[in-house]
Amino acid sequence: MPQFKVTASSLNVRQTPSLQGVIIGALAENNIVEQLDTSEDQKWLKVQKDALVGWSSQKYLTPFTLNAPTGSLDQIIQIASSSAIATYNWPERGIAPRGYTKGMALVFARVYCKLLDDLLSSGRGICGRRDKRDHLLATPNRRAALSTEKFQRSSRTSGPPHLLTP
Repeated sequence: MPQFKVTASSLNVRQTPSLQGVIIGALAENNIVEQLDTSEDQKWLKVQKDALVGWSSQKYLTPFTLNAPTGSLDQIIQIASSSAIATYNWPERGIAPRGYTKGMALVFARVYCKLLDDLLSSGRGICGRRDKRDHLLATPNRRAALSTEKFQRSSRTSGPPHLLTP
């Protein structure tokens, strides 16, 4: 079963997936819960923590995995999964499926690297090729850091989250 981590200081657990649902308990920040179900509107998750079983808002739950990300793609997926865009409720569309958000994050990272390559084409690009003018930028770790830093900055915008903000 998928596990989620509580991101709010205190998260209500309700009998039904609604703000009008009776509160039957609360979860503390950083609690790890198991997902049992998802509401039809995808705004609520039915969760279990020990004997407590009920519905909590998906806005305050982020996917949890025991293994830390190992590569730059894993880092990008982890950032996308825990960013505001992962739970943003788009007008007339609802919350995007998590797989879609992760896929778009990977596409964004690849396009970002391609743009960097194009910008530095005279000296060979930094994403996937050596740049003779700046060997620090040409290392795989620096490329991953650049992509990760850009994605983290863009996923912290106010209002609707936008991936392509400068």
